[in-house]
Amino acid sequence: MNLLEYEDTLYLIDSGFGNNLVMQPVALDGEPVTSPAGTFRLRSETTEKGTMVFEQIKDTGWELRYALHPDAIDWEHLDHVKQQIHHSPESSFNKELLIAKLTDDGTYSINEERYYRKCNGDEETLPFQDHGELLDQVRRHAAPAVYEATVNYINEQKPSND
Repeated sequence: MNLLEYEDTLYLIDSGFGNNLVMQPVALDGEPVTSPAGTFRLRSETTEKGTMVFEQIKDTGWELRYALHPDAIDWEHLDHVKQQIHHSPESSFNKELLIAKLTDDGTYSINEERYYRKCNGDEETLPFQDHGELLDQVRRHAAPAVYEATVNYINEQKPSND
């Protein structure tokens, strides 16, 4: 999470939460903010995990996304966290393919099993039968560099014939 203090108000300016992005600053204890990904808010609330909570409204009400302590962290620590996310065996973020994007009217995500799109409240899921269908959706929806990275990822996952 990136927070910014401006004119005596603390704002969340980047949540790093996949394609559930707010796309604009969210003031601490201010009004909820809506983007194509949903409606979000940042509130002061003390929990066992922090003194602030970042929430998203769902069908059942406000759902906790993060709880945090708004402590400043140096660049060295941030780089360590990045390395853990990318390379640690315990990281849940480096195990499978995930492509996600926020668009003007909704979101989409692609993993190895399916393409999922949420647009203006409508949802669509297309399961893949093979890597060809996966690559077709990546080619249609993502940048050429993402397509190439996906091809490389798939080739690295194939068992070796050695």
